[in-house]
Amino acid sequence: MITEYGAVLWVDPGGMTGLARIERGRFFADEYEPMEACDRIAAMCFYWRHAMAIGWERFTITADTHKKSRQPEAMEIIGVCKWLAHSYKCQVLPPAQQHTPDRYDRQRLQTLGWWTPGKDDAQSASAHALNWMLRSGNLPGKEAAILAGARAKQR
Repeated sequence: MITEYGAVLWVDPGGMTGLARIERGRFFADEYEPMEACDRIAAMCFYWRHAMAIGWERFTITADTHKKSRQPEAMEIIGVCKWLAHSYKCQVLPPAQQHTPDRYDRQRLQTLGWWTPGKDDAQSASAHALNWMLRSGNLPGKEAAILAGARAKQR
């Protein structure tokens, strides 16, 4: 189980929103249209309340944002996450820098069975979840052992 939390949810907000969650030792990731994503986030916040940690990928608006991505949904979903976390007393994790999973992320996610083929937003949310768990020491023991075994084989 997760060291500090009963459940962890990572959100990659946007026109398609990636959600990656681990609860009760099980991992699941997929991507959804904004309203369905908000419904799923709300359900998790309602169920887990203060026993859940939620994080999301930062969406920074610059002078060039409109040229790269016109996704007002990203800011809206982040707002929904903040409001739900506040309302249900969920733990809010520091926002993650924008990051597309690289070769190393993909390798680790595939090793764990956490890679979602063809779903970039789910893959991004999964990479954020895994990277946060590794940095914070919240990776469940089973997954830590799988990654350690994979590293040992590569040596």
